Amino acid sequence: MSAQSFLIKAVENNGTPELISIDKSGSNKHVIRVYNKRSLSKIETR
Repeated sequence: MSAQSFLIKAVENNGTPELISIDKSGSNKHVIRVYNKRSLSKIETR
């Protein structure tokens, strides 16, 4: 849950980004996918 908490705090403080650069961690990609579904966002990863 820490990756999800970090993403939520970052979005609250800085707004929703269009693109996020992440490493190849599966948990990070999963968190962004879940966030996109819950908030109807279109955050892309690179």
